[in-house]
This record gives sequence, C-alpha cells and structure tokens, in this order.
Amino acid sequence: MNYSLPYSWPTTRDEAFAILDQTASQVAIDANTLEPQLIAAVEIDYGHTGDTLYAAAAVLTFPDLLVVERSLYYSKLSFAYHPSLVFFREGEPMVNALAKLKSD
Repeated sequence: MNYSLPYSWPTTRDEAFAILDQTASQVAIDANTLEPQLIAAVEIDYGHTGDTLYAAAAVLTFPDLLVVERSLYYSKLSFAYHPSLVFFREGEPMVNALAKLKSD
C-alpha cells in the first residue's frame, strides 16, 4: 500500500490529542455499494516483556478468503497507555505492517 501519515508519531498524550483535534474533521463515512474484491486484516501482539509490539497484516480475496499477501513488522513500544488513545500505542506497527503490503 502506498501509505503515509500526515503527521509525526506522537510521544505524549497532549500531542496525540492535538492530532485527534486536527484530523477529526477529515473522517468521512460513506456507504460503499461495491462488493470488495480484497480485504485486509491486522493483528497486534505484545512481546513477552511488554516493551515490543508485533504486527501482522494480511490481504485476502473476498468472498473466498484466499491469502494474497502478508507482512510483519515489530517495534519497541513508544507511547504509554492512555484511555481513548490506544491507537497511538498500538497503531505505529500496525500502520507500518500495512505500508509493507503491495496490494491496494
């Protein structure tokens, strides 16, 4: 996927909330009437010491669910836990795993 974030990854709670404030108005929810041909899934897991996050992403055909491609990414935990900001804790490896995929 050709993907990049329009901001630097936050390191503090205040930076994360500022990003939410800046990007909330850009969210668009539209009904898609086309049946998807491909779908993607991502799973995040914490390493046994709790300081490493592992992300696995897969693209599958739909509706047959045949694996087209998959990717892995891991990184050290860089954002503390804050209620309502879980994406900023787990999202960085997730986004990077998705970015390694070639399917659009």
